[in-house]
Amino acid sequence: MNIFLNILVPFLCLIIGYLFGSIQIAVIVGKVKFHVDIRELGSGNAGATNAGRLWGTKWRIIVTVLDVTKTILPIIMCWAILSFVPFGGKPLIPMANQIYTDEAKEFIIQWPCYYLAGIGVVIGHCWPLFAEFKGGKGAASFLGAAAVTSWMFGLLALAGYEIWRKCTKIVSLSMLINSL
Repeated sequence: MNIFLNILVPFLCLIIGYLFGSIQIAVIVGKVKFHVDIRELGSGNAGATNAGRLWGTKWRIIVTVLDVTKTILPIIMCWAILSFVPFGGKPLIPMANQIYTDEAKEFIIQWPCYYLAGIGVVIGHCWPLFAEFKGGKGAASFLGAAAVTSWMFGLLALAGYEIWRKCTKIVSLSMLINSL
């Protein structure tokens, strides 16, 4: 039973994240507000950068904030379910302050598998199920995953990304350099 749960629960976190990531904010904004499919305009990507190029900085910021939020929500949701919903009398995973102590051995899952939801969101954003597998580059989703993992790491990632983006004017290169 423990091996089954140690495989199933992380896989479910990944799937939940993928489904959230498949919600393409830029596509929704384009169809609702501007009555166009953003994937047919500009660079063809369904992300904040293309939204900014087409509709201006205001919409780039709105799409970025919503993409970051769609990354944070499933991670927090998976964490809350696994940390607080009892399974056999106790939660499946230890709290953060218990992970590196002997108390973690009492839990069925001993590692923070809810972070896989963030990876799922990035994958879902790049290859969305609900948008013909044509998505964005995953920059905002990566920043959301970094922010929820560690707020300090998230701020560093955001600052590094903005510096590289201003210097190179290339979003994908900025994200690649920043993610190293």
